[in-house]
Amino acid sequence: MNFGDKKEFGGLVNDLYAAALGDVAWSEAIEGLRTHSGTRLATWLWHDLESGETGIRGLAADDSSWMNHMLGSYTQEFVRYDPAQGLSRNWSGGYWLDDLQEFPPEVRERGVFYQEYLRPNGVGSWSGVVISRTLQQVEFLAYHGQPQVAGVARQLWRRREVDSLRSHMVRALQLQQRLAQPQERSALAESALNGLAASVFVLDETGRLLLGNAAAHQLIASEPAVRFRSGRFAPEGYEEPALWQAACSQGAVSLRRRSGAPLQLALTPVPPSAEIARQWQKPLLLMTGPAAPEDPGRASRLRVLYGLTHGEATLCVMLAYDGLTPQECADERRVSIHTIRSQIKIIEAKMGINTLAQLVRLVLIPTMSG
Repeated sequence: MNFGDKKEFGGLVNDLYAAALGDVAWSEAIEGLRTHSGTRLATWLWHDLESGETGIRGLAADDSSWMNHMLGSYTQEFVRYDPAQGLSRNWSGGYWLDDLQEFPPEVRERGVFYQEYLRPNGVGSWSGVVISRTLQQVEFLAYHGQPQVAGVARQLWRRREVDSLRSHMVRALQLQQRLAQPQERSALAESALNGLAASVFVLDETGRLLLGNAAAHQLIASEPAVRFRSGRFAPEGYEEPALWQAACSQGAVSLRRRSGAPLQLALTPVPPSAEIARQWQKPLLLMTGPAAPEDPGRASRLRVLYGLTHGEATLCVMLAYDGLTPQECADERRVSIHTIRSQIKIIEAKMGINTLAQLVRLVLIPTMSG
């Protein structure tokens, strides 16, 4: 069979891009290359030119138990004896290696790699092609055959066909790397958000949830009012697009907790220049709210840190973590707004600050940093 069969060629190309997208494992794409070459084992390796580290992107063989034995022996012991290791710095993309031409007879006849690894495992010769090479890394596709099977590099018609696939291999790798970058940035952003006690939701302009920290998901689980339908924020009173747009213009969504207490969620447009906005490449909103569920140790920590009374520490939690206004705190406690303002002044004096914004920020700092 050869690549005159367009269906086979197209199938191999499709498998390469499917592997890059994560739809299939790399081993599935490599199995197609192995089967076409008529060899026992095909291995896609990468070699880091700075650290000297070698890894396997995927491999395929005609016998899975034999393949696992070969893989284990190579990575645990024989990689250090691989004669190709020291030569990889000299290879460029498209270079074909044929072991009979590359290594002198003494290496193939008396070298540890051949005498103790390849031949005891039924492999007589091998060959391969450099898929791509950068300043940092070499990607290499190796074929191992039975003793009586000539290397792929010497089967010129197979070599030409693999060469015709190499450009697709390179593009598949580039595609995978481009896809991995936003995924890595997303993971870093999520990790940073999870360090915050406040609930943080990243939404698109329609209210669809793109990212939420742990506190946000806990708030969704504990408060029925924070409702999402088909991935879109749709609390009671804001189901229609026009109502949602109005809330975005006002910068807030006002809900009620399960207990009946007010629950305020702030809406802030994300600047287009922000890293998180560049990641999704569309207008984003940051919706922030209180932490959930409540941590009974917060008030105790504030009492120890700043010498607050129990009532003062609890008021700090209501202002900073629950996101309540002074008037809402007064309503919740069933006291006058003047009582709450007096308490806030006392708290500010003990903390050495003079604004409510500084109070909220100072209360949140221990949680954000630890």
